[in-house]
Amino acid sequence: MLDLLKAAFTAGTIVAIYRVGVAAFFTPATRWEDRVLASLIRLSLAFCIALAGGVLFVWPSRRNPDRGKPFLTALPVQMLLWASVLMTILFVASLYLTCGENGWAHPNCLNCS
Repeated sequence: MLDLLKAAFTAGTIVAIYRVGVAAFFTPATRWEDRVLASLIRLSLAFCIALAGGVLFVWPSRRNPDRGKPFLTALPVQMLLWASVLMTILFVASLYLTCGENGWAHPNCLNCS
């Protein structure tokens, strides 16, 4: 039963990370502030799912082969941390690239959509 829950929470983490990426990059006709807010809301849900999955991965049970390992080495937690860092870098790079020739120096950079 524990293995099925691990698989379910890992799949749930993947779906939640996917939803964060969709909210950050593929929401048409929205300002970047709205995309950041929607992404943060979905990221908080993804953190909840990943943390619950991480607890299951390090659950102190005799049948659990991963018991006693550090919490941050659990698969859902690592997936979420890596995806969050990479999506943040990509989002900042996309803001920079869409704001004109000079990037952040463009006068209307924060008004880009």
